[in-house]
Amino acid sequence: MVTVTFCCYFFSLRAGCIMSGLWLITYYCVLAYMMYSEIVDPRYEEGKSWDTWDEDVTADLQGFWVLGIAYLVMDFVSIFLLFGGIMKSITLLSMFLVLQIVPMSVKAFFMLWAIVSGLELESALTYLLPMIFLLYIDLVAYSYLQAVRFKKKILFSSAISIEY
Repeated sequence: MVTVTFCCYFFSLRAGCIMSGLWLITYYCVLAYMMYSEIVDPRYEEGKSWDTWDEDVTADLQGFWVLGIAYLVMDFVSIFLLFGGIMKSITLLSMFLVLQIVPMSVKAFFMLWAIVSGLELESALTYLLPMIFLLYIDLVAYSYLQAVRFKKKILFSSAISIEY
């Protein structure tokens, strides 16, 4: 697997994990709030009550619920990255990488659905660019996980010294 040695050419992998965890927590909180605000105060057909909306609007609201819950789950998962970077924990970093699969697949499904349903190129790029950035954060987290694993192996192997 490909690994990196620095985060953004300036920061160590540990600092990159901590900053990425803080950024992801903020990012997903904002996105979850945006989904919540769309559910509470939808801007579809103003002046109409909930009972007179057609099925397309209710399907979009269900999509907002799914995305909002996925963003809240990702917010919780990002805490593992933050504390994994702070405490140099292999377990927390591994949990971040494994638990991120479900919300990322939901986000990828919605992105593909938007592209298939005739989304413009500009809107597709707004879905795709954060995905590429999140994949880079995953790469930084995986690289830091490998670095911590390697350092712990060296520490444990050098802790036992046998002299003849």
